[in-house]
Amino acid sequence: SDDHHGDPDPRDIVDKLAEFALGSPATCALRALARLCPELQIDDPALVGAAIVVALGFRSLYNQPLYR
Repeated sequence: SDDHHGDPDPRDIVDKLAEFALGSPATCALRALARLCPELQIDDPALVGAAIVVALGFRSLYNQPLYR
């Protein structure tokens, strides 16, 4: 039997990876910044660098210990 006992279907892994990449803070920031600066190409280093700064900001915001 091909029962994986709860393991994800390997065919779904690529789809899930694509969803994570498209919804990542860096990708969303890059798309938002590109709309604000239409004169820049999407791969302009200034635009990509700004998106990285935004993504790192989100990472540091959510990568904090929980205090109760």
